[in-house]
Amino acid sequence: MPDTEDRKVVEQVRAVAADIGKKLKALKPDLWIIFSNDHAEQFFHNAAPPFTIHVGGEASGEFAGRKFHWKIPSEISFEIVRQLYRQNFDPAFTSTARIDYAIGIPLTHIGLTDPVLPIYVNAYLPPQPTMERCYAFGQAIARTVTSLDLRTVILSSGGMSHFPGTDRYSNPELAWDNKVLEKLAAGNLKSLIGYDEAELDDTGNIELRCWACAAGALGERKPDIVRWTRAGTIIMRRWPGSASRPPNTTRIIPRSNRN
Repeated sequence: MPDTEDRKVVEQVRAVAADIGKKLKALKPDLWIIFSNDHAEQFFHNAAPPFTIHVGGEASGEFAGRKFHWKIPSEISFEIVRQLYRQNFDPAFTSTARIDYAIGIPLTHIGLTDPVLPIYVNAYLPPQPTMERCYAFGQAIARTVTSLDLRTVILSSGGMSHFPGTDRYSNPELAWDNKVLEKLAAGNLKSLIGYDEAELDDTGNIELRCWACAAGALGERKPDIVRWTRAGTIIMRRWPGSASRPPNTTRIIPRSNRN
């Protein structure tokens, strides 16, 4: 960890993430899905699809000396692709994409060792999918896992006020971020579709496309936990207690990956 990091804040983020991971694992889901962006490392000149579903049997990667490796439920992945085709979505699929830090960091923080299905969202290379399309894609994912009778946890990774490699990196758009989080904290998750490409780019929030996918899968639900710090954001929605399985059992955790 660099000396510039606020270790107290980092430990707070770790503690909250670990608690969320514990609660989610206690649900014993049939399937874990994570929406994340690729940082123009794999999907670039060769191909840049708006949505890509991993169908390999496993995926690996590494970052900052830490190695990542998760198994992938490939049979379920392929079936989700088939079902999405029937819903007029045409996602790409890959069996070789690697796990980068946008996936590896949040999964490590929540302590996930179960198989997970990565879905890559093109957040970086114009033209990116609109927020409306991302939201609709999430809705289609929810319909699919519901039809397959899979109790599903859905996570989303993506930073706010994210200006890496620019002179704006140390000056995040905190006022804009707070307004977004106020709406989400009130349960208005669909408010994410109100931001167009120009505004997302200007405020450093292009990665909120991943949040919009997860929000579409979850629907209008008030989060149980909203924790905001300058170092990171964690949002959790826990379904109200019930002995029966709800028709659309999903969870959402958008999280900044700047720590």
